[in-house]
Parts: sequence; C-alpha cells; structure tokens
Amino acid sequence: MGLLAELCRAGRALEQARIEGVLRDLDNLYPSASGWLKVGVGRVEEVILGLWGKCARND
Repeated sequence: MGLLAELCRAGRALEQARIEGVLRDLDNLYPSASGWLKVGVGRVEEVILGLWGKCARND
C-alpha cells in the first residue's frame, strides 16, 4: 500500500471522528434542534467521506 493510500485512510478516520464529535456537541448543546441539524451535517459527512473514498481509490 502506498503512502497516498495511507494518508487518505488517516484523513478519512480523522474526518469521521471530527464529524462524530460535532454531532455529540450538537446533541449536548441543542437537543431540541439537533434533529434537523444532523440532516445537514450528515450530508456534509457523506461528501467528505466520498471525497476521501475517491482519494483512496485513486492510489
């Protein structure tokens, strides 16, 4: 496995952890609004993970 693939994998894990942290914070700070916010954050998560997936496939 190449260095680029390793960097992509690490980036994907970092972004996933960051997004999960944001969702936890939203639940804690705005429990009544977190439902609709999660929909938007979920779409952002799909885009980020999709880009990282393309990065890994291109290696």
